[in-house]
Amino acid sequence: MSLLRSSLRRTSFSTVLLAAGLLHSFVCKGALSTGQVIDRCGERVGFLCQEYQNILHQQPTGQPRGNLLTFKRIKFYIAAYRDPAIAFLGVANLWDHFLTVQQSMPILQRSFAFEAAQVLVPVLKMLGMWDLQEEVADWVMQHGIYRNDYNDLVTRLAQTQQSRREVFEFVRETLQPALPQAR
Repeated sequence: MSLLRSSLRRTSFSTVLLAAGLLHSFVCKGALSTGQVIDRCGERVGFLCQEYQNILHQQPTGQPRGNLLTFKRIKFYIAAYRDPAIAFLGVANLWDHFLTVQQSMPILQRSFAFEAAQVLVPVLKMLGMWDLQEEVADWVMQHGIYRNDYNDLVTRLAQTQQSRREVFEFVRETLQPALPQAR
């Protein structure tokens, strides 16, 4: 829970969202009722906790069909359209998992990398959280199914760094007399 709290604090959310971030899991597990949350923290916190449970913890009825990660991503989209704060709570939870997985065994990292690519990256992008989205996407490239491609790319870039600098310097020297104000 401390990772979730620090994730929410770093993003400068309101105290209402912080309270909902700390209490929604108790509501989802039945340890607190929505009424208890409303009595102690107000209507908005109770609403966010209840809607989080209704939308993001909704289980498919019957035999699930299709990709479950796609279903999870759709639930995030529904949450965001219902109230962006609900999607932010879900992202904070996924971000909490992301921070934990970074410290775990490689097999868990590879497993979460697939979920992050299918759910976390698109949701962060939808919410306009570009810096976090880029951080997760970079991590997915390093730890997911494309890690060999990533390693090859890093190696090729390192091998061609000097020639790329030489080309850039040539272009700069060629253009600078034509553009005296350019630096």
